[in-house]
Amino acid sequence: MNPLNKLKGRIKEKDLSYFSLSKEIGISVSAFSNKMNGRSAFDIIEAGKLSSILDIPPQDITIFFT
Repeated sequence: MNPLNKLKGRIKEKDLSYFSLSKEIGISVSAFSNKMNGRSAFDIIEAGKLSSILDIPPQDITIFFT
């Protein structure tokens, strides 16, 4: 499965929006959307913040962000 699809599923499980997540990690909604659609990549800091918000354990980060 595509890592971004796994990430989208996790966001849906947590009932969060792109808007709320983008604000929490400090980027615009359009930048967040571009990253979620594979047009650009999350940097390590953004991935770390998202992992914390989405309760992704450190050992599973590569499953969601590769």
